[in-house]
Amino acid sequence: RARVRLTVHEGSDARYVTGYVTPAWSDVWTRGADTCTLTVVCPDPLKYSVDVSQGELEPGGAYSGGGLPYPAAYPVDYRETLAAGATMHATLRNRGNHRAYPRLLFSLPNGSGGSVGVRWSSGDGSTGLVSCPPPAHGSQPVDVDTRRGTATYGGLDVTSGFESRQWPSIPPGSTLSLVYEGAAGGAVGWQTQ
Repeated sequence: RARVRLTVHEGSDARYVTGYVTPAWSDVWTRGADTCTLTVVCPDPLKYSVDVSQGELEPGGAYSGGGLPYPAAYPVDYRETLAAGATMHATLRNRGNHRAYPRLLFSLPNGSGGSVGVRWSSGDGSTGLVSCPPPAHGSQPVDVDTRRGTATYGGLDVTSGFESRQWPSIPPGSTLSLVYEGAAGGAVGWQTQ
């Protein structure tokens, strides 16, 4: 079996599926030509957009210079600055006809107190919170797969360490709003496809 990726073009939209192909050769060989049947199996029948949408949420109220940021996050990080183009909220859109599940990446510097997370609300009226403390000696983000309801760090399952596990999804033809909620210096990356 060989892995394959098939891209389907529908109007101006391009989507892909992944699967595997199994060839079945005929018993009869003809000089210069041979016939076979290719069977493509896609265990995940959903078609994903070839365009990846992604961004990063960071705490709002960042500043340069003295004074307290507003809204204040405790413990207060007086060195906090908002990265160029960063935002505290985002709206993710699902233009497909199946429920979509965003990938989330939670980051918080070593030695930071508190937790990092997102509060969310979807177009169908459901709401929730996904939140976790920083991993000990963490230098890479915690990777959250909201479709499977799992979180990994360095290849290890850290799902049980989450303070809140209300996994978001995006209804078909609708939106999902994300708002950063957590300690100063943290960030939540998101990605949809």
